[in-house]
Amino acid sequence: MSNYFENKLTCNGVTFQLTDKSTPDEREIHTYHEILYFIEGEAELLTENSRRVLNNRSLLIIPRETYHFFKLFKSNFLRLKISIPEHLNPSIPLDSIMNSLSVTDRLSDGVSFVLNRLIRILQDEDSEKKPFYAYAAFLMLIEEIDVRADQSKGAALEQSGVAPKIIRYISENLSGDLSVETIASAVNISSSGIIHSFKKELGISLHNYITQRRLIYARELIINGHRPSKIYTDCGYSDYSSFYRAYVKVFGRPPSKKKTDQT
Repeated sequence: MSNYFENKLTCNGVTFQLTDKSTPDEREIHTYHEILYFIEGEAELLTENSRRVLNNRSLLIIPRETYHFFKLFKSNFLRLKISIPEHLNPSIPLDSIMNSLSVTDRLSDGVSFVLNRLIRILQDEDSEKKPFYAYAAFLMLIEEIDVRADQSKGAALEQSGVAPKIIRYISENLSGDLSVETIASAVNISSSGIIHSFKKELGISLHNYITQRRLIYARELIINGHRPSKIYTDCGYSDYSSFYRAYVKVFGRPPSKKKTDQT
């Protein structure tokens, strides 16, 4: 397989991407749901409280705003990535599928068939019908995953390390003091220890993780009708200008409700 290639298209807000492009370390928090079909390569998946080695044909269900980090053992891996916006047709049963992160290695025949169908569609030459076929296959995939959800749960991810304890404290204190010293005292670990352990276990610095969690929280408040100029202190910022700059840096747009709804 040549390095690098990427086949990508979007239909009805859903983006399909077949690619072997990647960076050595991929750290991500999305504002959209994601279905990731791990086709080839060697990698380890790390989340806020777990880790898991990925095998060929692993299927990942990643709800929006779930931090995940791929530690790659090679410089690239082949994957099919489906990005699903949070505001999709309400008749599509996403809630029952996207309620928690899961990894499934043993796929049903129906799920395998639809995934391979999507891969073939993305590999075909461009045509006006290509987005339509991809979206139709996506609906079939959601149906197959939903039907199998009660029959075969994704494998549980291993709990490990000190990061879960730190994450829990951050989640409960997003608007409060989240200095290294305060967190260290709360979880009874030295300041240098939590900085080192957090980075080692999750592949992201403690500071960057806190920033992204606070801004995602701010985004939710704005979507629910709160004015950005009124909620920045609830998100741990002492002044609006700092909040504004950080929000634009992460989301690429100002913190206005109209634009946030379209993210």
